[in-house]
Amino acid sequence: MLINARAGVNEWHPWKHREHCACTTAIHEAAEAGDLEILQLLLEAQGDPVLASHRRLKDTPLMIACDQGLSEVVRMLLKYRADANMPWHDHGSRTSALCVASEKGHVETARVLLESRADVNEGFYTGPTLRKTPLCRACEEGHIEVVTLLLASNADVEMCLPLKAAIRHKHLTIVQLLEERGAPRSAPKYNYSNHSRRRDRRAR
Repeated sequence: MLINARAGVNEWHPWKHREHCACTTAIHEAAEAGDLEILQLLLEAQGDPVLASHRRLKDTPLMIACDQGLSEVVRMLLKYRADANMPWHDHGSRTSALCVASEKGHVETARVLLESRADVNEGFYTGPTLRKTPLCRACEEGHIEVVTLLLASNADVEMCLPLKAAIRHKHLTIVQLLEERGAPRSAPKYNYSNHSRRRDRRAR
């Protein structure tokens, strides 16, 4: 096998990823395919699970797996040092793996991330400003199982007004859940930058 022959498991090579052309590693391809056997072989051969592909969205293998709801791939990547809180950057904005999984309704993937200490309130930013939390994304899309999971994980019901999002998209069961938690309909006096400062202090 190439791995046994000490081929460079972290070498970049061209890869057609959906409609995009990218420069990626074998780990990206294994994650995309959901091939746990190959992925484990690559990771055990010192493959780097946090390398981002050379394309506009800067995909990491973890983000690819979260986007597709491949919870066992996510679990394996986290086991081999992938960072559950590493953001996904795109032209001045960024988002979290949990936010991606929550938006897509991948409840098991979200659960795996939370078990690995993903920040339940870390979401989508433009510049320094937090625009959407994972809870808000799940409320917009009507993913009630994800909403229930995030609430059980103490997601903030005030940040970014998830109740307003649920009302706007007419997800009435989610509206009821949030109202039971005391979620406000209008903006509270909340300094979103405080969340960023707390996150930065934890990182240091």
